[in-house]
Amino acid sequence: MDAQTQGRDYEKFIQEVYNSILSHEGLNNIDVENNVKISGRSGQKHQIDIYWEFEQAGIKHKVAIECKCYNKANISISKIRDFHSVLNDIGISAGIFVCRNTFQEGAIKYADHYGINLIEVREPIEEDWKGRIKSISLNISICKLTIIQREIMFDKDWLENRKFDTSNLELDINYPINEDSVYIYNHSGKIVTSLHEIAKSLPHNFKSENKVHTFEWPEAYMRCKNLGLVKIKGVKISYQVSVSEPIESLIDAQETVKAIVKNVRSGKVKFLHNDGKINGDV
Repeated sequence: MDAQTQGRDYEKFIQEVYNSILSHEGLNNIDVENNVKISGRSGQKHQIDIYWEFEQAGIKHKVAIECKCYNKANISISKIRDFHSVLNDIGISAGIFVCRNTFQEGAIKYADHYGINLIEVREPIEEDWKGRIKSISLNISICKLTIIQREIMFDKDWLENRKFDTSNLELDINYPINEDSVYIYNHSGKIVTSLHEIAKSLPHNFKSENKVHTFEWPEAYMRCKNLGLVKIKGVKISYQVSVSEPIESLIDAQETVKAIVKNVRSGKVKFLHNDGKINGDV
């Protein structure tokens, strides 16, 4: 790839980066343009790599970005002076000079004096992860609970005191059973939980085994055919716990980061991810 093509690709990339930054900051309706021609007060027409403008409180703001895709050479003061001259001629309120590498000391001092923002936009390097979590190693196992049997523990004393026939108690439910609709009530008939909800809270130790657990309540009822609400002591559930062998998964943040956006003056860094999301110091 020749230098000119590489430069154009870098400009397009910077356009994408700043679209993401502005969107992240809630400025979604700004048109970030690439390769814009603007005439200055001198009558000279200038080529601006990246340009956008917006109005706030009745004042129009213009932002221009100069892009340099140098892989090794640092940006010299002459490049900043030339850019400053263009900004003055056009009447730009904010100038940003973006490069892939970095800036010479004189260029930084000159930009600081005239309020030009110097930004490095490049691929992440090892130094960028200093003090940050770069990768996370996970061992993932899948834990599955299978219900084997449910036993409704009716309160026989309560039933006998009311002279209910306890030989054939049948819950008032539809088949096949939808556990979400098999309810447990309080004494006034208000739903307090369901078989589905209590099944979700079955205890286990993340190991494969067969278990039995009983849920008990001091005052709980279920609805039976021809009897209405019938008091229960609890629900006993037999179930099987199956845990798969662990699968190792490595999450490498560097693989998800498309670019580093570093403010040369403050040293603060933004991380632009492949999905367009941005996080970091600023």
